[in-house]
Amino acid sequence: MYQSVIEVLTLLGIGSILSILIGFGIDKRKNKFNAVEELKRTRYKCILKLMIAQLDISNNMESIHLNRPDLKNVKDLKNEIQVELLNSVLFASQDVIRDLSVFVSTPNYSNFVNVANSMRADLWMKKSKVPVEFSSLIKSISP
Repeated sequence: MYQSVIEVLTLLGIGSILSILIGFGIDKRKNKFNAVEELKRTRYKCILKLMIAQLDISNNMESIHLNRPDLKNVKDLKNEIQVELLNSVLFASQDVIRDLSVFVSTPNYSNFVNVANSMRADLWMKKSKVPVEFSSLIKSISP
């Protein structure tokens, strides 16, 4: 009888330890995933702001300079976007890197929308896309 009680208590102890270890592993993986997703959201927002500023430099350089005093002219802005492209290799999907590369070589509103669509797919696995026609709306509302 005592042997059965000892066996049951031993099994419960091992089960509890395994449960704690598995829970810890799952939490660690979830925290890492959330940190990566937060990094992507932050970097992607910054990249989009830099891109839109480049597309309408005359209306956006002042606001960019307020947030980033180190960006003094168009050349600095273009260099910053190129640096973001290089940094994106660490966290972005292949589609984002490809579309951002196209934007760097040919900055236009259509390529901006393509980058935004790639970022949406990377962040939220969205199959829906912002239509390319959205680029004409961006032109009209850009400050």
